[in-house]
Amino acid sequence: MEHPSHPSGRTGRKPVNVVINNQYGGFRLSKNAVVMLRQNDVMVNEFGLFDEPSNETIRRDDPVLLWVVGRLGKAAGWAPVAALVIKTIPPHTRWEIREEDGWEWVVDLDEEAEEETGEEEVYYAQRQQYSDLGLVGGRGRIRCPRK
Repeated sequence: MEHPSHPSGRTGRKPVNVVINNQYGGFRLSKNAVVMLRQNDVMVNEFGLFDEPSNETIRRDDPVLLWVVGRLGKAAGWAPVAALVIKTIPPHTRWEIREEDGWEWVVDLDEEAEEETGEEEVYYAQRQQYSDLGLVGGRGRIRCPRK
């Protein structure tokens, strides 16, 4: 089951559009949006949860959800806590939606991994420099040179 605040996926050859909440509050659909989704056989409530018993959330890249948000624009979100927008994710991207206090954004997981790897490489390069200067003591601790 997909966690409502951390939907994720991978794009293929084509870009993928996803719906996110672009303000503090949280992902919530307006009554009009729920009605339009239900008219198209997508049985969800205002929180994007499917009717019982599944309790799964609607995929943020669901074509009917994208169509409804595209048609309704700002009116697709339940004001004042939701401002739903469509974001485009480039091809060949592993992505995840993250949120803080209901404000959501799309994270490129490959780019994030590269940044983390880069920091680690810098750390080890610095440690090697300290070692070459004789500044690494026992147990790998960096020591201050004495005068």
